Amino acid sequence: MERICKLVAEQNGVTPEEVREDIKAAIREGMKNRNSTPVSRALWNELSPDGKEPSIERFLLFCVAKVMEKELEE
Repeated sequence: MERICKLVAEQNGVTPEEVREDIKAAIREGMKNRNSTPVSRALWNELSPDGKEPSIERFLLFCVAKVMEKELEE
């Protein structure tokens, strides 16, 4: 995770800490967005059934798993 944040930071001229904070902010915003579609609500519920904010690592692993599932379906 640290290598990913460092790489993204270097590519965008920011610090790895800024990358982590931006990801956390995006997770928080996604979780509280009440205008989301039923599909995205279901995904958030699957990711975080207890309603607690997932770690960045958990969030990214979940996203990767969903992409891989989709790829295998095609």
